[in-house]
Amino acid sequence: MVPTVLPGLRERSLGVFEGRPRQELRDQGLWSPLLSWREAPPGAESQARLAQRVLPVLAGLPAAGRTLVVAHGGLIRVVLGLLDGVPVERIGGTPVANAEPIHRRVAPGRFLELLACV
Repeated sequence: MVPTVLPGLRERSLGVFEGRPRQELRDQGLWSPLLSWREAPPGAESQARLAQRVLPVLAGLPAAGRTLVVAHGGLIRVVLGLLDGVPVERIGGTPVANAEPIHRRVAPGRFLELLACV
C-alpha cells in the first residue's frame, strides 16, 4: 500500500514560537499558551483550533479495516486526549513519546462526535 500524505494532518503551527527551543520558552515564562486549550501564541494554532482542523480529516478516513496514522506529538496529544476523555485544559500536558505505537479502536462517526464538542 502506498502512503497518503494528508495536509490536514500537518503539525500544529506555533506561530512566533516556531523553531524556538522548549527550554527557552519555559525559561522566559512563555510556555503556558502552548499548554492551553484555547489560548495560542501570536500567529499560532490553539489546541482547540488544531482539533477543529484534524478531526474532519480523521473522520474522512475509511471506517473499515485498519489505518495507520503517523503524526507529530501535538496532533497525537490532542486526538488521544479527546478520544480518552482527558479534560481539555489538561491535554497540553499529556506526554507523548517519540515513535511509540499507540493503538485505538475508534467507532465510525466518533471523530465527528468529538468535533461537535470542540
